[in-house]
Amino acid sequence: MTISDTTAPRFHWGMVILAAFAIIMMMIVTHSLFVAAYSYFTMPDKGEGFYIEFARETSTAFAVILGPIIGYVVGHTVAGQSKSRPLMHILTTCFLYLVVNFAMVYLSGNGALISTSGFLVVQILVLIGIISGGATYISSLQTEEDY
Repeated sequence: MTISDTTAPRFHWGMVILAAFAIIMMMIVTHSLFVAAYSYFTMPDKGEGFYIEFARETSTAFAVILGPIIGYVVGHTVAGQSKSRPLMHILTTCFLYLVVNFAMVYLSGNGALISTSGFLVVQILVLIGIISGGATYISSLQTEEDY
């Protein structure tokens, strides 16, 4: 097999990079929408400082609940879209998600946040979500072949 052989299985870097960024962006957007809806519907007369503090206080709890769900959906999608080696695509998505997320947090000036237990728990839960979503897709392929 030569390097230029078009039948060789391809690794889809673009999809994996997009998936890693998509997890982070979906978590940011959904939390921002939650804070905006909360501020509009429940306490619209509070000051800006109240909502900034509310966003800080609810971010970890929100990410603990939503992170694994988003991770599962993205992991299942990445495994389904990869025509070959879905496990390699899932593990690379996990690695890139961690690298990008830690870099974003560190470069934003919140490097001390990386060592907090809440941040680390969220990262572990998102990784579990990604891996379980991919594993669900891979196991569905194996059960279809058995029947």
